[in-house]
Amino acid sequence: FVLSGGPSIDRIGRCPAYLDDGRPVLGICLGHQVMAAALGGEVASGDYGGYADVTVRVLDEDDPLVGPLAPETRTWASHADEVVTTPPGFVRTAESDVCAVEAMSSPDRGLFGVQWHPEVAHTAEGAAVFENFVAVCERTAAAVEDAGGRRGGVGEGGTSGGGGGNRRRGGGWRGAAGLRAVYGGEGVAADGAGMAYGRGGGRSWSTGVGGAGRLGGERVAS
Repeated sequence: FVLSGGPSIDRIGRCPAYLDDGRPVLGICLGHQVMAAALGGEVASGDYGGYADVTVRVLDEDDPLVGPLAPETRTWASHADEVVTTPPGFVRTAESDVCAVEAMSSPDRGLFGVQWHPEVAHTAEGAAVFENFVAVCERTAAAVEDAGGRRGGVGEGGTSGGGGGNRRRGGGWRGAAGLRAVYGGEGVAADGAGMAYGRGGGRSWSTGVGGAGRLGGERVAS
């Protein structure tokens, strides 16, 4: 899942529910802040509002999301609000001169957050952030598939086709590399939609594709 940026932390819909789903989640800007607040961290107003170029220093080169960007990367970010204390079980993985928690992660739980916007052209290595998250999703899906195989075949914990990704029944993996995008928890997107990962001859991102998906048995529109 991708919890994207949005206008207000008061309009986050069902976003916190995705954090207990058991699948990887990437929080971007507001999504990053929602993740922190929902899991016991602290969010507060920043000293620098508005969008600007921010050079981010990577603190953990082994982090699966931002580690490959070390030692630093140029980003496009707003700091009107920011995470000031990470939740229990999370580590700071990036910082800047204007924000101590530019990124955080809890790899064992598959939860990652970044203050900046990797989806915009102003961010130098935004595509790499998504590619790294896709790799996390693929490893998690492979582990689920392997566990399902050890239990005696494909079933509730195994995989079935669809969108080139892995899927578990009852709201499991669907769409491209198991990604579903979530915008403010309101217009939750769908089968590899929002940010779909192309599996053709090369790697590419596209937006606004896919139809309707299902989450926990409830139909949601893309």
